[in-house]
Amino acid sequence: MQRIDKQVFFWENPQMLGFTNPARATVMVVKEIIDNALDACEEANTLPEISVELASDGDIFTIHARDNGIGIPPDKVESAFGELLFGSKFDVYKQTRGQQGIGVSAAFLWSQKTIGEPVRVVTKMKDSDAWEFILTTKGRGILRVKSKRKIFALFDHGTMVEMKFRGSWQSKKHLLMYLEGVALANPHANISVKLNGEEIVFRRRTEQTPHIPKEVSRHPHTVDVGLIEEIASKLQYRKLRALLTDNFAIGKITIKKIEQVCDFLDVNPKKVTKQQLRKLTDVIRSMKFPIPSSECLSPLGEEIIRKSLQRYDPQLISAVKRSISIYNGHPFLVECGVAYSGKIDGFKLFRVANRVPLVYDEGACAITHAVKSVNWKSYGFKQNKNELPSERMVAFIHFCSTLVPFGNQAKTYIVPDELIIKEIKLALQQALRDVSKKVSRKRKAEQQEKEFEEKYKVALELARKVYDVIGDTKEPPYESIAKMCKAVLVDDINGFVINTTDRVINVDGREIKPSKKVKLDKVNIDKIPIKVYVSEIREVWE
Repeated sequence: MQRIDKQVFFWENPQMLGFTNPARATVMVVKEIIDNALDACEEANTLPEISVELASDGDIFTIHARDNGIGIPPDKVESAFGELLFGSKFDVYKQTRGQQGIGVSAAFLWSQKTIGEPVRVVTKMKDSDAWEFILTTKGRGILRVKSKRKIFALFDHGTMVEMKFRGSWQSKKHLLMYLEGVALANPHANISVKLNGEEIVFRRRTEQTPHIPKEVSRHPHTVDVGLIEEIASKLQYRKLRALLTDNFAIGKITIKKIEQVCDFLDVNPKKVTKQQLRKLTDVIRSMKFPIPSSECLSPLGEEIIRKSLQRYDPQLISAVKRSISIYNGHPFLVECGVAYSGKIDGFKLFRVANRVPLVYDEGACAITHAVKSVNWKSYGFKQNKNELPSERMVAFIHFCSTLVPFGNQAKTYIVPDELIIKEIKLALQQALRDVSKKVSRKRKAEQQEKEFEEKYKVALELARKVYDVIGDTKEPPYESIAKMCKAVLVDDINGFVINTTDRVINVDGREIKPSKKVKLDKVNIDKIPIKVYVSEIREVWE
């Protein structure tokens, strides 16, 4: 039986990486290159400056991308572009942007499979020479370096990639959603994109770089027979006890409890039977353990989410971050941002996992399931049953975890697990409660303002007619007009505020009873919602 190389396998099955057709492939190429660029900038601890130019000649697309990341060591370029799963972060117990290590190598494969022209890479690490690589393939996906040389580069550090591939603009809507989503999820980045000459610029909203997550000990519920055997084969342990305490978050007290049921913890891990390992894993999984440290995750945080959503200039913003939960032994948390009205056109849902937007297969995703299951009508927003709402709103849902449970190799959706859906729903409901209260107050204030305007016109007209009948030439009846409008009278000529309503009003903690007169300099009149000015009444009267 012949062993198939993974490069050859994915060369024959690009749809498993999300490259289903030229339209999807166009989005995936841009996505993988930008995701790699953001990773490289985080490694360099620098604010990202990313530029992408995408041009087409028929169905032949050319992408030119550049970043100011850490750069690729010259001896690693071949592996980075020609080896799938190279640099994979799949087995690291901390939040990472890319877990499978697919990235730019998948884009390279698609380029070579569909067009076959060489890919140009220029990379430079700080205080090092710049290198130019011309890469191609031999056979089915096996990388070949056509040439490499040192060159002069104007930039201090970073990577530039230029490749051709077969693409299509049919998924331009999805491409734009990805770009908008990646800017929202990474508000510390400047991202400049040209699509056939049409320039789109996403300016950074903050200069605060993301928290760098730290790797922590594995949660014990990640344990299984295969994992213990793998650790035992790679590392030399004389006792199973030491393997458990070194590689999992298991303390001495817990070990003693495990030992009461499993009396083989002093045995060499390589000599433990399969039956004993199954017993051990069942015992560990039946026990309760503390939630891992939040240091292993890197959420945006409520303040940064608000700053990011400000790009829509919305009327209202709410942001919520949930506490950590555990899914299959991996910590995760959900954070949510909701922006209302402003420059928002229709409803937009951004599904994000570990700062990476999820573009396709939205119907299968836990985030979409959760958003549809919320009763938006109960918060005062329009929604047809089991559908997304029809409001001018942006819902930004960020799922971050040490291991995102993607539903496929292309990482396009999160599995719709009950616990995950519940956490997303709770975060969204909390954000909606906040927005709903603010919207309700705003709508009430607008209605009061509308009613005031109508009453003000009527009061002025009525007062004028009364005065015409009695022939009185005195000044207008300011207080009577204000009372008819149910408004507070601001005597900005004599320097007083008079509560002409029939209720006590509270201004910055100061109560003003009905008919009470207060000096103008003692009151913040901007805090009084419904008011009339003596000077305005006099001007209209005359």
